[in-house]
Amino acid sequence: MDEGGHRAERIGALVAARRRELGLSEEDLARRLATASGSCPTRTDVWRWETGYQGRTPGPYYLPHLAAVARPDRPGCGAGLGHPR
Repeated sequence: MDEGGHRAERIGALVAARRRELGLSEEDLARRLATASGSCPTRTDVWRWETGYQGRTPGPYYLPHLAAVARPDRPGCGAGLGHPR
């Protein structure tokens, strides 16, 4: 596997692990990302990022929003978006 494939696996594993730590489903994460980004990621997008399906990873547009959702404890980084249900 090329370097890009390994990077996709690492990023995907981190996204999946953090989503589970927060007690979120793929759909929950997609909705929170939509709120944070103003865009429309789907549950399928989250699944593709987590599994690295066809080399998919969250692109530069979604990375800061994903970080905000994953770090609800940091002021100014999407506070309240990532709290578990």
